[in-house]
Amino acid sequence: MTDTAVYLYAVTNARHPVAGEVAGVSGSPVRMVSHSGLAAVVSTVPLSEYGEQALRENLEDLGWLESVARTHHAVVRTVAELGPTAPVRLATVFHDDGRVRELLEERRAGIKHALSRVTGRSEWGIKVYGTAPTGSPANDHQASPSPPTVPEAAFSRAQRPGPGVAYLRRRSAQRRQREDVTQALAGRAEQVHARLAPHAIASHRHRLQDRRLSGHDGVMVLNAAYLIEDPHAFTEAAADVAAQWGDVRIEVTGPWPAYSFTTIEERAPETTTAQERK
Repeated sequence: MTDTAVYLYAVTNARHPVAGEVAGVSGSPVRMVSHSGLAAVVSTVPLSEYGEQALRENLEDLGWLESVARTHHAVVRTVAELGPTAPVRLATVFHDDGRVRELLEERRAGIKHALSRVTGRSEWGIKVYGTAPTGSPANDHQASPSPPTVPEAAFSRAQRPGPGVAYLRRRSAQRRQREDVTQALAGRAEQVHARLAPHAIASHRHRLQDRRLSGHDGVMVLNAAYLIEDPHAFTEAAADVAAQWGDVRIEVTGPWPAYSFTTIEERAPETTTAQERK
């Protein structure tokens, strides 16, 4: 038994000159574990920080998590600049180098497929934000779920709607307006994706982020990644779309290592397009 483990960042198909030159998590130098023409990018980490129980607790520490994520990404990005790279999930830890080699042998087909897929390509991200009306600011946060609509026909000629009915009508109109705008924004997101997807080898739709996590005032309506061979054509298309539709804000990020389009599973990824299947 030892008091250390092996932290895995990514897998590549060549022996890159990053070993010993880049610091990994916990400050240990990055090194390579090679097997069957593949090279795992790893570093040694202490079990006191990356053992099962310690890791479970540390993953709840946002400061620790942010520091590890930044270092993890820095290592992956360095390797990806030198050749095709398949990043792995944050905090993937193995008992020793021997187990890493077993992984390379067991998942060799999936890894080689992933590396072939991203060769000469990079990942770009598109996030689309819109603004949905919230109705009456003074009442929205105080009210329970919106009351049901009260149709005009519910009142006889002898009845005159009082203040309470007027309130119900106003709330109902606000709710319908929110629903209409939400549907319009969802449709706009699909239009943006339809315009950009033909410029990509493949695309992947991520979950929409809550505005508290995204840090943006607008409502996120599209969060997608695109595997790109021609960045100029893609970013130009994104700029054209942003200029055409002023009701949404489009955020373009990249290039990134192909996090969304690599897998070390035996089966091929499902995020493919007709262009990629040709």
